[in-house]
Amino acid sequence: FFTGVYPFVDQYIGWILLAIVLVMVYTERGEVVEGQGPLVRMKYRMFAVVLFLGSGLLGLFAFESQALMNPLIMIGEPSILMPLFSGLFGASMLVISMLTDTVIPMQVSSRLILPPKRILRGTVVGSVAGSFVAWLPGVTSAVATVLARLAVKEDYSDDDTAREFIVSISGVNTANAIYGLVALYVIGRTRSGAMVAVSDVMGGTSLDANILVILLIIIVGVSIAAYFMTIYLGDRILGVLTRINYRRMCMVILTGLTLLVLVFTGWFGLVVFAAAVPLGMLAPYLKVRRTHAMGALILPLLMFYF
Repeated sequence: FFTGVYPFVDQYIGWILLAIVLVMVYTERGEVVEGQGPLVRMKYRMFAVVLFLGSGLLGLFAFESQALMNPLIMIGEPSILMPLFSGLFGASMLVISMLTDTVIPMQVSSRLILPPKRILRGTVVGSVAGSFVAWLPGVTSAVATVLARLAVKEDYSDDDTAREFIVSISGVNTANAIYGLVALYVIGRTRSGAMVAVSDVMGGTSLDANILVILLIIIVGVSIAAYFMTIYLGDRILGVLTRINYRRMCMVILTGLTLLVLVFTGWFGLVVFAAAVPLGMLAPYLKVRRTHAMGALILPLLMFYF
């Protein structure tokens, strides 16, 4: 089925990516304030466009100049995605956490009480969105959650709706991992960092049906184990988290991340990393979703397909 359908989809990937970008921008509502007029949403949509284009231009510069990377330690092939995404999505949040008085709130243990109908809907919606984007280049599971929001609203004022949204996110990530493997098997292309790692481990060997089945069995086994470990550790780690010096921890992680970028991508990678950090910080300050920063990858792809 997938072998027959994908060649047709492949002809329109550029248009599909463009449609996803338009959906991301159109569904951006920014900070919800009671009594605000409809024009306020236009402001946040413009902010989303600015973030998308800004990160996209940085992505174009990074990809066109990646030959300038000169790693201090050569382990495998250096990737410009490391400093680019580390700055946009990792270091930017660490810097914001260091600049603000972040306090981990008191944690309360509770059971998940959600009607079966909502659990089923959240699972199905998330799984469909995650499996869909697993076939597309430059589209991550974070973008799939935006698509899932079309059916499951992200409304934290309603506990059931918020919990259903979290269920849908779990469905997105699980389906994305499974169908990422299927995509690697059917079309021989990697669509996520995890699949790139799988491909590298296989040493360029094509993924056959036997290996696919083994990997799917591993996913099922790990998922079951992770379910019980999350429940067991989740209740016991709450006390530890509240005793951690959050700012110091962020500083240590940021320092380590910066050193890794320098070692594995060289000084040019560090420049890209430094440029990506303020762009990534724009999202929370502009009150828009961070997924718009995926323009760093999607805009170069749009330029390629069009």
